[in-house]
Amino acid sequence: TVIYSIWNAVNDPLIGYITGKTSKVTRRFGRHTPWILSGIVLCSVSYVGIFAVPDWIRKKPVMLFLWMVTFVCLNDGFYSLWEVNYQEVFPNKFRTTEERSKTAVIATSIGVFGIALGAVLPPIFYSYGDPGSFATSAMIIGAICIIGAILIRRGVSETPEMKLASAKVEQ
Repeated sequence: TVIYSIWNAVNDPLIGYITGKTSKVTRRFGRHTPWILSGIVLCSVSYVGIFAVPDWIRKKPVMLFLWMVTFVCLNDGFYSLWEVNYQEVFPNKFRTTEERSKTAVIATSIGVFGIALGAVLPPIFYSYGDPGSFATSAMIIGAICIIGAILIRRGVSETPEMKLASAKVEQ
């Protein structure tokens, strides 16, 4: 918990600093969109790593500790990668109070549904005493998240005006 807490304190500002730079990819697709989409995919993959612990690691307490700390910190870092950029693109993409209110209602509804689904769905696929079933459950949840990333692509894509504004800020 201490290691994770220290990482969590450093993580968001570090992610903000790293993703604030422009590159060939961000000039083409927008300053935030590539980070949002790659962050969701990487977060999904690292989530699977939390639960897909190889047998030989599970049998060695120190190795298990290192595995868990590594994957929990990776997962948090990749979560921050998409979340920090999503929070930054939101006010630029939705300029009026009406747009923000409508979008917030949709996002909140999806979030509430996702939380409920996240509590109900995993237990369908795992059973206590069977470590492999936890990995299977995590892979299903990870796949659902990656599908979600594909579905939100249009919603988080930056407009040409936003890309131009980001380029001007960089200069």
